[in-house]
Amino acid sequence: MTNVLLVYPVPSIASPQKSPPLSILHVGEALRQQGVYHIRYFDERYDPEPDMEWPDVVGVSSMTGYQLKGAIKYLKLAKAHGKRTILGGIHVTMQPAQCLKEDYVDSIVLGPGEWAMVAAINGARIAQEPLSGRHVSPVGYETLEHFQRSAKTGDTILMSSRGCPFRCGFCYTQKFFDRKWESVGLDQWKRDVLTLKSLAMVRKLEHGDDWIGKWSRAKEVIIFLWDNGIEYRPSIRAHQITDEVAREMAGMGIKHVSIGMETGNDRLLELTQKDITKDDQVQCAISLAKYGIHPLYYWIVGFPTETKAEIEETLDQADLMNAIHAGKVTQNFYAYTALPGTPLFELVDQSKLPQTMQGWSEYSLHQTTNELASNLYHIGGLHFHRGKGDKTDRNFPGWRRAFIAPFEWLAAVRWRMRFFGWFGLEKRAIEKLLEFVT
Repeated sequence: MTNVLLVYPVPSIASPQKSPPLSILHVGEALRQQGVYHIRYFDERYDPEPDMEWPDVVGVSSMTGYQLKGAIKYLKLAKAHGKRTILGGIHVTMQPAQCLKEDYVDSIVLGPGEWAMVAAINGARIAQEPLSGRHVSPVGYETLEHFQRSAKTGDTILMSSRGCPFRCGFCYTQKFFDRKWESVGLDQWKRDVLTLKSLAMVRKLEHGDDWIGKWSRAKEVIIFLWDNGIEYRPSIRAHQITDEVAREMAGMGIKHVSIGMETGNDRLLELTQKDITKDDQVQCAISLAKYGIHPLYYWIVGFPTETKAEIEETLDQADLMNAIHAGKVTQNFYAYTALPGTPLFELVDQSKLPQTMQGWSEYSLHQTTNELASNLYHIGGLHFHRGKGDKTDRNFPGWRRAFIAPFEWLAAVRWRMRFFGWFGLEKRAIEKLLEFVT
């Protein structure tokens, strides 16, 4: 028997979300089915430091950005103990050549990792298996505690599909899933939901699918969850939201929905191949507001070739969304992250991008060389996350809200004045507060 330790490093210091570490749970349960591996999971957010004498193999999953800090730490620790090391996840799939240069990485797994992981354990330098329909449930006796943890904060995710057929030019799914989409077996998925409800006390599911599918399929998922007392916030594309769809969602009990708007500029919507229009965005907002559904809108700033005027247009569109919803809306602003293998990557100045895993650990959805985009992550977040249950409320609950209140006020002033520079001191203070309260 081979002992395999699967590691999930802390993904972010800025987000209070505590979703289960699905990237290692799917892999672990697939390996367990082989009958020749002992599996242990290590989630850095909760677990004590792992015993590195136990495993023969250490597998680490990581996204681009902050999570790489922990990935590097545990890969190096494993090598210091003479263990075989394997790196999987989004970052290595986008940057395989760079990752293989690191002397603490023995093998890499590209794309979905359940079955490719076996080849990596057996010595393959590069292991990859495309979507194949061989989906493995992450729900098992050994994984229940991870879902119990997420249930306490309402952050449980259980994928009902994988991949996405759309062509958004900035998205990791272009390379990770090769623009393919597959539904998992919904019968098994439904059994897993009921298991998690019964044994892990899951009462709420967050969206996790990159695309839940056509509205007819989305309805099947939503109706099943609500019929079984599971609250759910689906993620839908803006052009799918019509008056009829919003009415049906409200009738099903949906109170929240997540939607990627990305940009409020026509040229950039076309450049990014988002395949929606500004009119789609407005119609989506009007329909959701009409039926009292509270949305979370995602925006991206810092696209290649984006001008200051085009950024202003996106901010104005966000203000319009806020007005349509009478303030009952949450909006996130992320910085464009240049991911190799995506269409927009060719438009980026390569000389400004990191060349090592350590360099990429400082480069993420809110830490980039684009100062304005990085600053907007915090300023926009504080400005549009002031409602109950929003990220600011979750990061600073109760009396702790007093710590961040002055920065919320400053963010609101900055937003109104469109003044996003000279933010370094405020940003460091906010990040220190986040470290303190979390």
